[in-house]
Amino acid sequence: MVAGALDTFYTPVYMKENFKGTLVTVLSLPERPVKLKKSSYWKQPLLEYERGDLQKDFGKGNCCIKTPYGTIRFKQGVMDGRVIRQFPEYENVKDPARKHEVPFYEVYSAALTSL
Repeated sequence: MVAGALDTFYTPVYMKENFKGTLVTVLSLPERPVKLKKSSYWKQPLLEYERGDLQKDFGKGNCCIKTPYGTIRFKQGVMDGRVIRQFPEYENVKDPARKHEVPFYEVYSAALTSL
C-alpha cells in the first residue's frame, strides 16, 4: 500500500505437487503501476487485467419501480448505452421493509420481480 496500491489481498493456494502457496493480488491504477520488490521466490508471474468502468445511474428518472411496498430506487450499470445489470439499493429496500414490518428479502424480491 505504501508503494501506491489501491488494495492488496492474499489468497492461500495449492501449487503443483500439492505445495502450499500464496497468491498475492495488488490492485493499482494503470497510470501508477505499483513497484514491488523482488523476493527470493523462483517465479513471480505478473498478470495484468484491465478494469472496465460501467456508467452508473443511481435511481434518477427511469431507475424507480413501483412495488406493493412503495417505490424502490435501484442502481443501473450501463455500458455502450445498454443496461448491463441492475439491482435495488440496500437503503431503498431496508426502509420500506421496516415500515411494512416484513423481511428485507421480501421487499428485495418484490423489487427484482418488478424489474
